[in-house]
Amino acid sequence: MVEDKYLKLVINAPDRELFSYLQQNIVHEDIEMFYFPELSGIEEFISRIRPHLFLTVIHSQLMLNEKFQVFFKSPLFQDTNIIFILSDNISLSRLQGLGDLNKSIIFKEGTPLEIVLHNIKAILKKERTDLEQFSSREYSENLLKCAKIINSENRIDSLFEKLIHFLPKILPYDYISIFYFDPELNQIRNFNQFIPPHRRNSAVLTPNLEKLASVWIKKEKFFKVNSSEDPNLFKKLSEWGWNVKQIYFFPILNQKLPLGGMILGQVNLLRKGKTSTSFLREINELIGLKLYNLLLMGKSAESKDDFTEQLVHNRFSEESVLQLSCKKLNSVSKSENTIFWQINRGFGFLFPKYSYSTEEKASWKSLEKTVLFLSRNSKFNQTLSNDKVVIIDNVYESDQFDKSTLDTFRKLDYHHIIVAPICLQKEEVGVFVLNRTAGRPVFTSWEVSQISLLVDKIKKVLEDTYIVKEANLKLRQLSRIFELGNEIKLELNLEDILDRITKSIRKTLGWNDVAVLRFDDFQKQYRTISKLGFDKSEDLPINLSQTIGQKEVDSFLMDCQKLSHSYFYDSSPLDLGAGENGFFDNVITEWKNQDLLLIPIESRQKRHGFLVVRDPVERLKPTEDKIISLEYFANQAAVAVENSSLYESLQISEERYRALAETMTLGLVTATLDGNIVYINPAFEKLVGFNQKNLLDKPLIQYFSEDSQKKLAEMALQVMDDQELKKRNIDNIELELISSGGEMIPVSTYVFPFIRQKGNEGYFLVLNDLRVVKKLERLKADFNSMIVHDLRSPLNVIQGFIELIRTKVVGEINTEQEELLDIAKENVKKVLNLVDNFLVASKMEVGKFGIEPKISELNSIVERIVENHRVLLKNKKIQLETKLNSNLPLLYFDGLRIEQVMNNLLSNAVKHTKEGTGITVMTDIFSKEIKGEKKLFARIGVQDMGPGIDSDKLNTVFEKYEQVDSEMTPKSSGTGLGLAICKEIVNLHGGEIWVESEKKKGSTFYFTLPIEPSIEKVLK
Repeated sequence: MVEDKYLKLVINAPDRELFSYLQQNIVHEDIEMFYFPELSGIEEFISRIRPHLFLTVIHSQLMLNEKFQVFFKSPLFQDTNIIFILSDNISLSRLQGLGDLNKSIIFKEGTPLEIVLHNIKAILKKERTDLEQFSSREYSENLLKCAKIINSENRIDSLFEKLIHFLPKILPYDYISIFYFDPELNQIRNFNQFIPPHRRNSAVLTPNLEKLASVWIKKEKFFKVNSSEDPNLFKKLSEWGWNVKQIYFFPILNQKLPLGGMILGQVNLLRKGKTSTSFLREINELIGLKLYNLLLMGKSAESKDDFTEQLVHNRFSEESVLQLSCKKLNSVSKSENTIFWQINRGFGFLFPKYSYSTEEKASWKSLEKTVLFLSRNSKFNQTLSNDKVVIIDNVYESDQFDKSTLDTFRKLDYHHIIVAPICLQKEEVGVFVLNRTAGRPVFTSWEVSQISLLVDKIKKVLEDTYIVKEANLKLRQLSRIFELGNEIKLELNLEDILDRITKSIRKTLGWNDVAVLRFDDFQKQYRTISKLGFDKSEDLPINLSQTIGQKEVDSFLMDCQKLSHSYFYDSSPLDLGAGENGFFDNVITEWKNQDLLLIPIESRQKRHGFLVVRDPVERLKPTEDKIISLEYFANQAAVAVENSSLYESLQISEERYRALAETMTLGLVTATLDGNIVYINPAFEKLVGFNQKNLLDKPLIQYFSEDSQKKLAEMALQVMDDQELKKRNIDNIELELISSGGEMIPVSTYVFPFIRQKGNEGYFLVLNDLRVVKKLERLKADFNSMIVHDLRSPLNVIQGFIELIRTKVVGEINTEQEELLDIAKENVKKVLNLVDNFLVASKMEVGKFGIEPKISELNSIVERIVENHRVLLKNKKIQLETKLNSNLPLLYFDGLRIEQVMNNLLSNAVKHTKEGTGITVMTDIFSKEIKGEKKLFARIGVQDMGPGIDSDKLNTVFEKYEQVDSEMTPKSSGTGLGLAICKEIVNLHGGEIWVESEKKKGSTFYFTLPIEPSIEKVLK
């Protein structure tokens, strides 16, 4: 069987730099990497380890000799992935002599290591997938073969013989043994083993291994041990014919019974794979099930099935089932007596309900007076809650019972017991206790397994009787609740509804005193609003004839016992320490006059009040079943209270909504699913110029222009589509409304569904008149055009005249005049740039600013811009350097706009850089993960040696009209639009722009342009 193999990667490179890089970036427990600086001597190693990937760096023509050709043409590389990294002076044609290298990848030296790493990971991922598919296929085939062997054999000796011949063929172990453990006789049987043929002569002491196996199987746990951990064990194993250095033990279990096991040994200390471990656990489960059926089920199934069929056929009551079960359990377990102790969880005690014994004893005749308190026996209580059959040997040495309980057990002559809890519908009903007296043997695992099976059958029968009993009771109660629901009419006020509920509780459930306490959330107090009985309520722990504060009620609840979701105030609780040795002659169940039961009236996790009941007809303390019945009526009261509150709130909400709709300045329309108008507010009437009478029941769509009608229809479908939950509301969609005079009115619309009773009935449309906004936009656009035109024209004239004077066309000028003209020209150019930025910002605001991208080479543009700035810096002591990546591919971008970005960033860098320092312009390849996918970008950076930017202002530098000044530089005279325009240009290209800065150490502005979309556009 294929084990968990390593993926092997061999790197042949003249230095360790590449190998070290791959070691740091390929971290996986199943990958091994080997480094060889030369090809000589590597062939033998390759043939031995068979790598999945071979990477070689060819740095000179001399390496491509005849020996190199022979090496790569060898059969070793027919199915091996190869990566060649060639230096620039080696032609690809030199590799053609190697033949058809289908599984090869070739890179040029200087290729980013990230790209090489990405390809290596992709190859290794595919190899891992292929290996896992082969391993999974082989695993399934072998498991199927084992399953066929196990299922086809009905004799244990034949089953083990076939397995011991098959398993060594597929498992990586040198020695294998398999055996079963007879739980009835407590000994090892059918100890089959496989020993390597050349070692079989020494395997003569098998009985010693069987004795060792009988000790291990009782631990019921998997373990492994090697010779260094237990030398004495392996010395003995060697003497007994198992000359191994490592042992694995797998128990074979079913129904938590130890039925057998496997011992597996290895001659050498090897890494055990996860595959073989998983495989062994699966076949052990199959073997365990088979052994369980052959050893146990065949012996006992018939008698248990006969018993359960007898119970079902005769339709015994719950009492009869429990009584007959005591007799059957006593017989199967060969016990002296079996008692069913019933649980009263409300009061926390056990009392004997049914019993069966093989002989009469006086102590058993007075069982009805015996009580065991669970609170005193917390560990025993936990045992019952676990709902599992357990053995307790010698109960007097157990720490699960208190002194009073042990005294009871002595009276009953308990010694060795089996405890079998009965839990029905997650509720603990009772527990069977099977007893063997002193001098009798302890119960065995075999007997526990038989009792467990029988108890499961008893539970199934009891569940049926329990369900029928509960169903009949619930039907009677629900019938009355349904009748009550029919009697409650919407027109009845809350007091009348609650009066009917209290009368139904008195009549149906048999309580003499019933009242309803209503909580006032505003005043934080309770008030009685319905009451039957309670003639002397002042004698009770809470006085129902007056209002009761919330804190007083909360304090009272702390003194109550929680039963189900209700609160029982017990005025005379059981004294757990009363009586001799903690026993009671009588269990106190009588209702006392001061007792009270409060049932919360709750809905949506909000408490509205309490049902308060007292004085039951049967004068017994409440059981959980009776409390649940009261809680049904409390739920009905909660519905009535909540409906009353909701009705009041709805009336208030409708008035508020109508007042808001009638007074709002925005137009509001409600339309049906068919698009007909059912409501309009006065603002909409005023907007369209029609009155309400002319608009109601008319198609809403007819009051919009032709283009807007299509948009409105799409919006209506979208907001009413149950599949589009995230788009149920649509806002800021501009439409054109047609007024009564034919005027086209631009409106901004907000659409959302009109839902009633969880179903769409139509939609709302809110409209905002945009005529004033549109007018302001036109005025703004006209103003912007005027500003640009009126400023640009005279500035162009001034710039032209300055150039004429500078070039001495109109006469000679001296050096000082020429310098002043240069300054004037530069300042005019700055003003023109400000005007251009203002124009671009205006276009951005109205969404008319765009780019015209083309295929171009980025580095050449960057170099040209840098050269232009070098000329400008000839009189300043600032160095301008470049670090450009020559491997950048062609990109798809707007060259003019990217020049604008570069000029802006360089101008800012020059402005803030001190003389005597420098500016660096960089380009490189930058990778970023977007939505789980790695993307490549070209990154451009401009680094200055200025004063830096405060960290709290890094996120605002790209906002409009935002300028970041420093105490080390004079305040800028710009508009603060330059970086905002840069950000817009980069975003339109699909890139990002950001700044990294440190105070007094300078700033670096970066922006990116995507590479992959550019390549796709070139191909298209």
